[in-house]
Amino acid sequence: MGWARILTLLEGHETDRSVALTGLAIGKAFDAAVEGLIVCSDPREAVRLAIDGMSPAMIESVIDAARDDSDRRTVQARDSFKAACDEAGLSVSDASGKGACAIWHENVGPIADAIAHHGRLSDLVIVSHPVRRGSDDADIAVETVLFETPRPLLLAGADPLSLKDLRVLIAWNGGRESALAVSAALPLLQQASHVTVLEVNGEGLQGPDGKAACAYLARHGVNAAPKVVTDAERPVPELVLEHAHQNDAGLLVMGAYGHSRLRELVLGGVTRRMLIDAELPVLMAH
Repeated sequence: MGWARILTLLEGHETDRSVALTGLAIGKAFDAAVEGLIVCSDPREAVRLAIDGMSPAMIESVIDAARDDSDRRTVQARDSFKAACDEAGLSVSDASGKGACAIWHENVGPIADAIAHHGRLSDLVIVSHPVRRGSDDADIAVETVLFETPRPLLLAGADPLSLKDLRVLIAWNGGRESALAVSAALPLLQQASHVTVLEVNGEGLQGPDGKAACAYLARHGVNAAPKVVTDAERPVPELVLEHAHQNDAGLLVMGAYGHSRLRELVLGGVTRRMLIDAELPVLMAH
């Protein structure tokens, strides 16, 4: 079991390096095609921002500024992806070949449409941490992957993911989203040197417990250890991330909880706190 096609979403931002190198590290481990994608809005859409009474010259100036920003972001993203490929020892091509390879795409148009188009036929989608990026596009990217594709989402950490001696922490509550995240993460869990299935205070336990999850993982060749943390005085996200830090976890696996779009989903609860506070890579499924 593994992944054959990995999509990395770049934005022309400093976080692009971690996103690209994370995708390339996974791609090399699974002999997968790693696709880099940047999506910029059509500069002509900037006309919608025009204020009544603006002259044609002023409107044209708005369009030119939007075009310049799109061009700058595209160049920066392309350069970041190529530099990451050079660092990983892969060359960028325009077609998928056998074994690990890197492919570059540039799209102009609605970001959600492009991500859905590419993401639905990818095995894993990697994006920058939306809080670190701090842009509407980053929020839209996370939202689209979680709600518009059937694929797992990997939020890149501040540093690229390393598969060497990878330690994984699974935040488990027995629910549907937890189970989906664990199933989606199996290729990485099978590569990991240490896996812990963590329950906190029996919080929201909706089904099988951590021991049952470990038994399931054992059938997939993953040696995982259950762990229960009890501390009713502290928030669940704080306890999970503290445990991750204390045990040098390089990846957190968890379900993405919510029944609405991301802008509502991240306003509260465990998912929001993880999105805000986690510095390590987080693999989510919804």
